[in-house]
Amino acid sequence: TGELSKLANTIEIAGYNYIDSIVVMPNNKFAYATAYRTSDHHSVIQACTINTDGSLTKGKWIASSNYYHSIGITPNNKYLYLVTNNSVEEYNIDPDTGDLTTLGNPFWVSIQGPHDVVISSDGRDAYVNGQYRQKDPTTAFTTTHNNITAFTINQDSGQLEMQSAFCREMPDTVIWMSISDHGYFYSVMNYGVQQFRIGDNAQLIGLDPLQVNIPYQA
Repeated sequence: TGELSKLANTIEIAGYNYIDSIVVMPNNKFAYATAYRTSDHHSVIQACTINTDGSLTKGKWIASSNYYHSIGITPNNKYLYLVTNNSVEEYNIDPDTGDLTTLGNPFWVSIQGPHDVVISSDGRDAYVNGQYRQKDPTTAFTTTHNNITAFTINQDSGQLEMQSAFCREMPDTVIWMSISDHGYFYSVMNYGVQQFRIGDNAQLIGLDPLQVNIPYQA
């Protein structure tokens, strides 16, 4: 019937009062949740083992003074990417324990407020959406730009490599991104969806029509 029934245990992340997201690994072995503390604006990512009955057992966690927005995991279950206020943190996943170890320094994204990350089904490309604001020094007028930053994923190290030539400015705020198993990329905006084919080096190649408008209903 699809009816939900609550499991016996409840996972709490002590000291954090806002759960932002949870992502399950493709192999269903581990899950990762991000939580936020409003008192000092710190965040945490909590690793959990998924038991045979579907319940969760907490493992190790990593805390940060950044705000954790969203999580992406590669299809081979090896690497995890964590979007913060202004960067993408890269981690290796221990296949036995689910523990995270950093791949190096965070990849700083040259946009303000990166929000989501999506990964292609072949694990070769990743995309992060966000905004940056540009102020005209003569008029003091500020223009908001909406961007999708394109990355390829190094297949040996898991580290992200930004493809500057293929980063795209979008006409509106990108609310959500999705990638099909057949290599098509969709970005959802306020009143429409833009659709692309993924080319070499994470290039987004517009389909015809590029945008499918969604009629506004009051």
